[in-house]
Amino acid sequence: MKRILPLCLCISLLLGIASCSRQRDYLLISPHEGQYVREENEGVIVVGSYDAMVSALIYLVTNSETKGQIRASNYSGTVTEDLANAVYNVAKRTPMGSYAVDYITYDCMQVVSYYEITVDISYSKTPEEISRIITTRGQNAVLTRLSQAMERYEPSLCLYVYSYEQTDLADYVRNYYETHPGTLQALPEIQTAFYPNEQSECILEIRMRYPEEQEEMLRRQQSVREEAESAAEYVHFRDNQTEQMQLLYLYLSERFEYDTHTTAMPVYSALCEGVASSTGFARAMQILCEELGIECHTVKGIYNGGDWSWNIVRLDGQYYHIDVMRDVISDSDVLNLNLDSEMSAYSWDTSDYPACAIRPDDWPDISTEPDLTDPARGMSIDVE
Repeated sequence: MKRILPLCLCISLLLGIASCSRQRDYLLISPHEGQYVREENEGVIVVGSYDAMVSALIYLVTNSETKGQIRASNYSGTVTEDLANAVYNVAKRTPMGSYAVDYITYDCMQVVSYYEITVDISYSKTPEEISRIITTRGQNAVLTRLSQAMERYEPSLCLYVYSYEQTDLADYVRNYYETHPGTLQALPEIQTAFYPNEQSECILEIRMRYPEEQEEMLRRQQSVREEAESAAEYVHFRDNQTEQMQLLYLYLSERFEYDTHTTAMPVYSALCEGVASSTGFARAMQILCEELGIECHTVKGIYNGGDWSWNIVRLDGQYYHIDVMRDVISDSDVLNLNLDSEMSAYSWDTSDYPACAIRPDDWPDISTEPDLTDPARGMSIDVE
């Protein structure tokens, strides 16, 4: 009986609402501060105040309607004066209007006790662009949406933001790129626009340009992921992390006869095209180490007077500097694992990275090529 009573109440309430709907055919909508009523059978929006008039205009814009009928009935104020102010404020001062509207024209005619208003709206944005606006609240939500868009290589992002806080979005994008080598293959060029301006409630439009179209960027991202998985599979059977790192270096150094110059997608170039740079190898090593569960830091500093990137890795409990680019171009047979004291040609901010100060007493001899015999398979690995 306890379950039947609430159900009966719900049915009665729904029947009562349906009865009212048949009598009036009105749909009450209040998306903003002012309330208005839209007559479904006539397509007319009924307003009774300035706030309701503003909300009605914003409703039309949000739905990309090029023409609208508004009826001012039992209106508290001067209709003609309020209408002129509402049209101007919606088109120029509201986020939705300043983003999407080119201009608004209207006709206003008094009919006995009410006013009939015909509104024509010309847009600067397409209906598709308007429909793609995402509503968010707060700075964290903005940055999350931006990160997700970058990971999908989307060319644009449009947010209706409540409680926006000013931030350097270009700096955020740059930092995200530098700290996520596995998920972002290129640093996008970004352009931002705020409507009506950079304020607490606004529309934020972000356009991002990548070296290639979205589909191609996603394909290259997948190629990098597959290369990382292959490299991890190649070295996973080694007994310790130091041996894994040496074999990983051999895997990279023997893949190509590397050309050396910078590209817009350094990781993809290093792993898939044989085009090497210090940035490409350092970011690639970051991805490969993460795949193997090895702690790795990408260091940005100076080498021989020029900008350079390398890594600090933690191997079997000890931290070392590794510079894959330097060892590859010098045709080194092994990956050199260096302490801070052995990096005299380099400079970096030591406060940002772990210290590499200790070499264990039982340090293995790596002056010759590592033994490539696979103990799990009983065979040697061909790296030619």
